[in-house]
Amino acid sequence: MPPRKSPTLTEAELRLMEVLWQKGPATVQQVVQDLPEKAPLAYNSVLTTIRILEKKGYVKHVKDGRAHVTPHWSSARRRPVPRFVGW
Repeated sequence: MPPRKSPTLTEAELRLMEVLWQKGPATVQQVVQDLPEKAPLAYNSVLTTIRILEKKGYVKHVKDGRAHVTPHWSSARRRPVPRFVGW
């Protein structure tokens, strides 16, 4: 049985969102580099988690060449949330 989908942020999702809240616009590689060294994540893990955040409506992406970038904040949630949409 697959795990139940959570409408709120999981611990892993929150870790990425905290990087995005602090950094602002970022590519997946930049998020990977800005994660704390004591708890690093692989590029593919970060990309997968960002895709999950997009399905939940927390972020949207815009392609800049081959990179996915996170430039906008949304007031739709309690805290400001980066949205992957064009500026």
